[in-house]
Amino acid sequence: MGINFDAINIDSAIKKRRETPQQMNAQDAIANSDTHVAIEALAGSGKTTVAIAGAGQADCSVKLYSFARDAIAELVSRGVPKTQVQTLSSLSYEVVRLNNPGIDFRVDTSKLYNIARGIVGDDPLFKGKLSDLMKVTNYLRALGTKPRSMWGGESQAYRQFQEDNVSKVIAGAGLFDANLTVEDSAEAIFAILEECAEIQGNLDPQDMVWWPYIYEMAVPQKTDLGIVDEAQDMDVTQLYCAIRAASRVALIGDRHQAIYGWRGADEGNFVDTIGQLRAEVYPLTVSFRCDQAIIAEAQRLVPAIEARQGAGQGIVRTIDLAHLASQVDPGDYIISRNNAHLFKVWTLLARARKPAYILGSQVTKQMVSLTKSFMKSGEDDFYEYVTEWAGEKVRGAAEKGAPTEHFLDVARALLTVHEFAGSANAVMSTLYDVAKDNPGPNVITLGTTHRMKGREADRVFRLNNYYGEGQ
Repeated sequence: MGINFDAINIDSAIKKRRETPQQMNAQDAIANSDTHVAIEALAGSGKTTVAIAGAGQADCSVKLYSFARDAIAELVSRGVPKTQVQTLSSLSYEVVRLNNPGIDFRVDTSKLYNIARGIVGDDPLFKGKLSDLMKVTNYLRALGTKPRSMWGGESQAYRQFQEDNVSKVIAGAGLFDANLTVEDSAEAIFAILEECAEIQGNLDPQDMVWWPYIYEMAVPQKTDLGIVDEAQDMDVTQLYCAIRAASRVALIGDRHQAIYGWRGADEGNFVDTIGQLRAEVYPLTVSFRCDQAIIAEAQRLVPAIEARQGAGQGIVRTIDLAHLASQVDPGDYIISRNNAHLFKVWTLLARARKPAYILGSQVTKQMVSLTKSFMKSGEDDFYEYVTEWAGEKVRGAAEKGAPTEHFLDVARALLTVHEFAGSANAVMSTLYDVAKDNPGPNVITLGTTHRMKGREADRVFRLNNYYGEGQ
């Protein structure tokens, strides 16, 4: 049966506001439609509330799926029983075990490292590049890339596309240098994929979702209704099991908030899956998150979004960057499209003695690595070293048609910190201090659009000059 709302605390948002006609239609479709449905929910339109309410109205067995543990935790915090929520990794792991009953599987988080280390060994070409090699391999697995040994029945066009795509991904990740070619990296990665694809007792978290996809494993229908939350953030391997584990599927997502392309998920997967399922689409366009002026600004990019009935006026104004430090206060957010400009603003705030941190400790990882390389190199011109690194990476990526902006962003951010800190040693200490995963409420929090997703503050400053048209 559906979720028993008499036995749990209904989400407070349901209690506080009257549901819109759109929300009621979407809830009814989730609960009672005789076909697959897709809820296209714009920012702040109450998609999670609608999903839970629709599940509660369903007179059948229900399971809610999400790709992230924190999303599952949020559903549980809103009263959904733990037995009716599941991560896609957990679901896919069940599929792997059911399709291979004679194997005693064990999760081995070091499996990829051991395979990669065994293949490249002490090859000087890959010195210091093992982490990047693993990242690219995981990204390719998220795209559903098969090892060459599984291309037997595929066309020449398919084979060439896969070869070209792997080279493009490698170039975009910067996994090359003056001595290591993109082709060398590709051979190493295809060798790693071959070993990763071997079904044996050890598997890592990426194997769990990759194996069912590349082997087209049978997925038993565990429930009558499967509700897939944040579907726009799922890659093709995650969606494979999610849409097969229930006799009827409700996809919930927003193509305008697909921000995980860097790990293999993009809006195309969500849109393609809607078409594959021939799902009936129900829009949620009324946002309860922002006041009228902010919604009017958002309508320039997403015309369909609407302000809630009774929304306040709100304020949207433009200030000069030179005045930002004097007007921003602890508790405020500052968002930018990329990191370089966040570091520029952070230095302004640091000089003004304003407590500020950049969201996400991983933000500085590549900058730390590059600074360490400079310190070991014996070079004495930090600016020249960083700009030469960026130039090499940009040229190599451009040759393969891969994105180049990331390398420029890292270089600009690092040079900004160096200008502020004054030396390589001071850069290191600054980088270790500037970024935090949970900065806390009593500081100014700076973050990229990606990292700020889902966060709310009364005042948000957007660095407008660094967003292109439609971003």
